[in-house]
Amino acid sequence: MPVSGGLNILKFLPVFLLILITPAEEAQNPSLNPGDECVLKGVVVNAAGGEPLRKAIVSLCQAGGSSGCTGAVTDATGQFELKVDQPGRYLLSAACTGYITQQYGQRKPGGSGEILDLSPGQKLSGLSIRLIPAAAIYGNVYDENGAPVANVAVSELHVDYAGGRRQLRAGASALTNDRGEYRLWGLNPGIHFILAEYNLQRLANIRADIGYLPTFYPSVLDAAHAAPIVVQGGDEYSGASIDLQPARTVRVRGRIFGGGSNVQVFLLLRDITAFGDLVPPVYAQVRDGEYQLFNVTPGAYYLYAFGRDMNGQMVNRALVQVTDTDLDHVDLILQQAFKLSGTVSVEGFSGPHPQPPVQIILSPRKGRIMLGQTPSTWTTPDGSFEFETVYPGDYDLEVGDLGGSYYLESARLAGYDVLESGISTEFRQRGGRMNIHIGRNGATVDGVVSKDEQPYSGATVVLVPDPPDRDRMYLYKLTATDHAGRFRMEGVPPGDYKAFAWESVEHAAYSSSEFLQPFELRGESAHVREGSHVTVYLNLIPETEVR
Repeated sequence: MPVSGGLNILKFLPVFLLILITPAEEAQNPSLNPGDECVLKGVVVNAAGGEPLRKAIVSLCQAGGSSGCTGAVTDATGQFELKVDQPGRYLLSAACTGYITQQYGQRKPGGSGEILDLSPGQKLSGLSIRLIPAAAIYGNVYDENGAPVANVAVSELHVDYAGGRRQLRAGASALTNDRGEYRLWGLNPGIHFILAEYNLQRLANIRADIGYLPTFYPSVLDAAHAAPIVVQGGDEYSGASIDLQPARTVRVRGRIFGGGSNVQVFLLLRDITAFGDLVPPVYAQVRDGEYQLFNVTPGAYYLYAFGRDMNGQMVNRALVQVTDTDLDHVDLILQQAFKLSGTVSVEGFSGPHPQPPVQIILSPRKGRIMLGQTPSTWTTPDGSFEFETVYPGDYDLEVGDLGGSYYLESARLAGYDVLESGISTEFRQRGGRMNIHIGRNGATVDGVVSKDEQPYSGATVVLVPDPPDRDRMYLYKLTATDHAGRFRMEGVPPGDYKAFAWESVEHAAYSSSEFLQPFELRGESAHVREGSHVTVYLNLIPETEVR
């Protein structure tokens, strides 16, 4: 999995794989010539048979994401060579069609890759990345009469965490063919769930008395009763067939007030924790301010409407509970969209000196706000930023990777500490600009991870804030150990933390208090002051204790 610091820790995707490598300490042949470029040479092979993999894409990226990546493509013998001018801490990964993308040094499914700490002029050779073949799941989708259904969206779901909550997140997806067949490929080893959704929106104004509800394998409506499918690398799992569950469809109609002549209206399922971004919105036709939505199946939705007048974007939303009867007079009054502007001050930059660009992110507190969008923007050289349109909802403030010892110190809007309260579009009534301050004297936390009194490479190390700050995701820090079991985190905000080291852990599971509770005594406390240097020694939490 990618390793990042600061606010991006919940954005990385889990990488499920098993990797066998040549130990880094055996592969490294350092030749330190200050000013020379770093050179990495190695091979990518099939973990199942050992044969070299040609045309695999190999990437070398700085840990923390503070700069771009260097890439190469393997030759006919699976060999690659990478060169970088800038020494530092890097992650090496490889991807190839039909195989699981993985990082160098990643030992276990859900584990981390090994950090490569490159010195000026260092040469590494003999690096070996063994890619596991990807798995596939396939089956058929039928209607209530056993007839195949074409153009059904079928998606793989897997367990994930966001904001401390366990959820299902959509991954690979496919449409059924004329025989109702689907095939989901490129899957990671592990546990998967399957969801089928048949969208009647394509029928436009044609009324269909019967529609189909989003249905989980094996033909159930509740995600809690969905059957898990466990696959290993290279598995071809057949027979995951689903019978769509029928439901009476209804019409939803009403009026939209304001927004000019070019108003758009759609319904979006509210329950994003089960469906992710799989189920598409249902759009309406709007004529003279009136709209109608056809073929809507029962469920809880948000009705969104947006348009534009001479003053800019106008939006609004309403919660709509659809049952088995038509709904009339579901009206919305459009309001001027919430515009959010502000200034970022970076400690050490003042006056006419331009500031480095900072990415500002508004992360929805309860999943997606609209169409899966997560608003983000960048500051200008004078530190200012602006969101032209923020859709209705509640958000947490994040900033992109700051690098070095910089950290998010404070943020205020309309008299509120938004790092504590979040940002609500209700603030439109209060006005004002957001003021964000970036400190430059964050702490450094480093140490060593051991297993059976031996250094352990590729461990996932997480710095978790102590209660009551565990809902402040910007305080979490994540990294991995290098070949000597060492780790290092910079830009840590002042506060009290616990450090944990896992052999394998689900994506962001450590943000859940329920998940973390059994491991509380396995963490090491760290009291962090501004600019301090704290060293902790951690014992690895084995995979067997997590699963």
